[in-house]
Amino acid sequence: KLVINAVPFLVWLYFNKYLQEKEHNMKMRHAKNEDLDKIMKIIDETVKEMNENGNFQWDESYPNREVFINDIKEGTLYAAVNDRDEVIGISVANFDSFEEYDNLEWKSQKSDYVIHRLAVDNVYRNEGVAAFLMENIEKEIIKKGKCYMRTDTNSKNIKAQRFFEKVGYKFVGEIKVPRLKDTFFCYEKRLCD
Repeated sequence: KLVINAVPFLVWLYFNKYLQEKEHNMKMRHAKNEDLDKIMKIIDETVKEMNENGNFQWDESYPNREVFINDIKEGTLYAAVNDRDEVIGISVANFDSFEEYDNLEWKSQKSDYVIHRLAVDNVYRNEGVAAFLMENIEKEIIKKGKCYMRTDTNSKNIKAQRFFEKVGYKFVGEIKVPRLKDTFFCYEKRLCD
């Protein structure tokens, strides 16, 4: 009887050890051109899920391969990779933002980095990949002498809103971008004292 009751505990223990090992084997690096097929597969999966949830921030035309080629060329596209160096998540950190950002009262400056195009492989969802990417990008930004990070997400992207709040980003305000249908929620995070 004791052995039967211990089985669920042992399964839980093994699974937690497995997740910890997976997390410890993740690395972050700059994305390369050889990663583009995998990146586009992640984007296609993400677009499908977003659209199914009524969020049309991304579609079949954006973000596209050319956008990521440019991100790679500029050195702004970061990739979380597994122990086989396969891309499992991506995000961009650059200085691009909507003009409408200027209408909000930020603590950060226009010269601070902005997170864009955060996406995780469906197989690795809910395993800490996005948080791992954000944490490591933030460390890189601090090394570059910046203390704030900005981001935005579609007002219908509840998952992203919850995620940004979970990893310490504070809501700054809402903007309406004329060429886009929905409004966007903007966030920032102070990274250093």
